[in-house]
Amino acid sequence: MSKKITQVLAKGLALLIIIFNAWPILTAAQIFSPEGQTGLTTIGEEAYGASTPKDVRIVIADTVQIILGLIGIILIVLMIIAGIQYMTAGGKQTTVENAIKRIKNAFIGLIIVLFSYAVTVFIIQQLNLTINTSTTT
Repeated sequence: MSKKITQVLAKGLALLIIIFNAWPILTAAQIFSPEGQTGLTTIGEEAYGASTPKDVRIVIADTVQIILGLIGIILIVLMIIAGIQYMTAGGKQTTVENAIKRIKNAFIGLIIVLFSYAVTVFIIQQLNLTINTSTTT
């Protein structure tokens, strides 16, 4: 009975976190007014240090790079948790097998994320090179 209550509470807490994280986005979307957007050039100059903002392709590539970094951190945490599960198994064969399976899956996921991260860095470098050469000519 206690396990069922814990699962319900965990799901409820996750739902509350999602709702509270999405709430500002939902309310901000309702009050948008293009006429009220003044001073964007000044804000852009302060944010970017120049009058020209970053290219949208670079912003998207940087966002993908950040997301891949966060996924990598999550996979490392999962690997650590599985390692702790392996160490505290106490000789139970099923627990040891589950822990080893989790470690293998997290490791494979980490390799995939690292490869994706490397591809993203390469694409960002090529985009920067292309954008910089096209603006100078």
